[in-house]
Amino acid sequence: MVRRAVDRVLAVIASTALRLLFRSIEIEGLERLPRDRPLLVVANHFNGFVDPVLLIRGLHRLPRFLAKASLWNVVVARPFLALAGIIPVHRPEDSPSGSGDSSENVSTFRTCHEVLGRGEVVALFPEGTTHDRPSLDKVRTGAARIALGAKAVGVEGLMVVPVGLVFDSKLALRSRAAVRVGEPIDLDEQIGVYVDDGDEVSEENRTAVRRLTAEIGDRLRAVAPEYDTVRDRGAFGRAAAVALRTPAMPALEPVPLVAQEELGQRLAERPEPERAAVFDATARYQLDLDLAKLADADVAGPTRAGPLLVRAIVVTVFAVVLAPIAVLGIIVNIVPYWIVIAVGRRVVVPVTKGTVRLLTAIIVFP
Repeated sequence: MVRRAVDRVLAVIASTALRLLFRSIEIEGLERLPRDRPLLVVANHFNGFVDPVLLIRGLHRLPRFLAKASLWNVVVARPFLALAGIIPVHRPEDSPSGSGDSSENVSTFRTCHEVLGRGEVVALFPEGTTHDRPSLDKVRTGAARIALGAKAVGVEGLMVVPVGLVFDSKLALRSRAAVRVGEPIDLDEQIGVYVDDGDEVSEENRTAVRRLTAEIGDRLRAVAPEYDTVRDRGAFGRAAAVALRTPAMPALEPVPLVAQEELGQRLAERPEPERAAVFDATARYQLDLDLAKLADADVAGPTRAGPLLVRAIVVTVFAVVLAPIAVLGIIVNIVPYWIVIAVGRRVVVPVTKGTVRLLTAIIVFP
């Protein structure tokens, strides 16, 4: 009872903080998440502490997260880690010798099996650490070992769910984000793909672990950003936004981030001559816009006077009615808002900037 109450409070705090930091959060594929089965969620880790908070928002559930054990070395963080029910995982590079001791994770895996056995959700970032690269890092074996170990001790109905976390910009405040739920791995139905006939279903079965890890990586790459360079991501994302904008779209409405990311990813996967052509055309078009001091939305299509007039009237009415509430909201929030901005400006590293902003917002806005 207490655990559920704490989970609800943490979920509300996470959702509120994200609404303050992001203009919009798109969620795709939520229907792929069954409510009555244990889930092992794996996600890319490009934006520090923002990632688990966004994952909570996207899943509409509060998972038990795995986090590197070295976080417990930060004394002030320990109460928050305990409150959130974080499960520590020991990485080889965190040990003094750098070689690690897999026996340290026995209790970690056992805890995961118990949580999954209750039909709940465990979430982890299989890259092992957060980073600023625009593509998935090497996927480690921990997720596969947890899944096979859970199956070995009798957990039924387990599904491994890949989730891609996408950010329009990790630097800009009030940017956009998206949560893309990929195709799950139904371990009951597909166990024969990873474990040969006659072999034991176990986290110690190296062949099965290797196969399942590869499958997890493939499915995660299908929904997470995967670009060679940051410039590629910017160029192909920009090209996708231009291609997807239609004359019927309102000028101030951005192209949906999920659709932009999907098309940008397909462009990035094309043969090099086609990639180069898209890159060149995008650069030329952007230069033309800059020289004319225009935005893409300004030239996407003609604006009809009738709908524009109706929109102006509606906006005016809403502005008059909601003005007193808006003014009160500004007065209440202006100080914490500027505190978040000021603190964020002191951080240079993109992957750390989001973490600092989010933690600051959680502290100052309440």
